[in-house]
Amino acid sequence: MSDMVNESIISSIKISELIHIHPNGLRSIQVENDLENSAIAESYVLTGQSRACLARILLHLNDASYGRSWTLTGPFGSGKSFFSLHLMNLACSNQPTHQRALNQLQKADPVLSKQLFSLLNLRDSPGLMPVPITGFRGSFQECLKHGFLRAITRLGNSQDFAPLKTILESWSGRTDSHAIVQWIGDFCSRLTSHPFNFKGILVIFDEMGKPLEYAASHSDEVDVYLLQEIAEYANRSSDKPVVFSRLSENGQRFKVDLRISHFKNRLRNKHGCWLTHYKSHSPKFSIKTFQHSLKLLLKQ
Repeated sequence: MSDMVNESIISSIKISELIHIHPNGLRSIQVENDLENSAIAESYVLTGQSRACLARILLHLNDASYGRSWTLTGPFGSGKSFFSLHLMNLACSNQPTHQRALNQLQKADPVLSKQLFSLLNLRDSPGLMPVPITGFRGSFQECLKHGFLRAITRLGNSQDFAPLKTILESWSGRTDSHAIVQWIGDFCSRLTSHPFNFKGILVIFDEMGKPLEYAASHSDEVDVYLLQEIAEYANRSSDKPVVFSRLSENGQRFKVDLRISHFKNRLRNKHGCWLTHYKSHSPKFSIKTFQHSLKLLLKQ
């Protein structure tokens, strides 16, 4: 009888009543604005999940690799943006918290730390130039333009980028996708040359749901094919790597919205030929899923 009572009591106890998480007061991460925020970067906790994700990304940084386009997906609060912020600090020695991030990785995983140092040639170069982009309700071109302009500004007042900056400032929602990919290639070539000598660039596109929402309601003027072109260029970037990572909370829902919207548009304008068009434009990204945070699990 007593055993039955004890089992009843135990089954009624919630995990949250036994385990308590002490919040560190950290707000949600905004990758563009928080890149230079040392206080936030220094509070990052290197977990097994983040090390596994880093290992997969590094695996494709050798010259012959083709997997440099990533989708980090997971629910709100699972750490996608914070990991991306940490990744940018690890990958670029010019970042103020780079050495701390590298020391943290060295302590937790010496082999992975050595691999990072070697693949990014951190002895002779600053590593990967971080280009954080935060999506908003506008075209992909406008979001990319905003992020790359801020990245150029962080490089200082160098006139080396004046011609590229002029072209970048002219981008609009109507800018041809081929022209954008060509510009990214020219930008990377300049960054990897003297006097900058970066290994390549690391583009983090956060809040991608916002431009996808915009694309779903403006299918006549937005072409998601741009995402595939950037992904394919990144996968071909050889010894001057372009790593392109997009963060997504609920990408499948927006993908369905886009399919419906594009289907209606193509059916009206292309007489039913849309299905082949859509399949050929499906973006080519490797997917890494972030699990629910412990705090979210304890609420269940």
